[in-house]
Amino acid sequence: MLNLLRQTTNIHQSSPRFEKNKILMSVKEQRHSIKKQGYNMNIKSIFVNLPVNDLNRTRTFWTKLGFSFNEQFSDDKALCLVLNDGLIYSMLITHELFSNFTNRPISDGTTTQVLTAIQVESREEVDRIVKLALENGGTRYREAADHGWIYYDCFADPDGHQWEVMFSDPNQIPK
Repeated sequence: MLNLLRQTTNIHQSSPRFEKNKILMSVKEQRHSIKKQGYNMNIKSIFVNLPVNDLNRTRTFWTKLGFSFNEQFSDDKALCLVLNDGLIYSMLITHELFSNFTNRPISDGTTTQVLTAIQVESREEVDRIVKLALENGGTRYREAADHGWIYYDCFADPDGHQWEVMFSDPNQIPK
């Protein structure tokens, strides 16, 4: 998967030319290697944990973008943002609570430790979400990019966390 991530990163940093067969072969080789070693990892869900300064501001921001929260895992110290119910969540945690989970300094929003990318159903949905983010306290950290088969735009949320919203159509990958 690391090789796949490196190849995908090259899409964002270089030209729109990307060899479909290369990425498919890489994934197949890695899956074969993993199965050959006797492992078959099956992740049930993903939780991206991010520190936030103000839970009320954070709730308002994401609600205005059209997202919801799992209230069962939300309280006065954390919010559970639903990205894909049953599969992907982001735990938005106060600095106070977040500091209990790490022995490292917590980012103050001026550095990048992770880019969270979410895939949506259409280019229009990419534009809608980013527009709403910018209208509700988010900031742009780079311009949208269109490589034909993949289109993405970016914003930083009010705490400085960087989000990429993307739409891709694998059928449009140059052969």
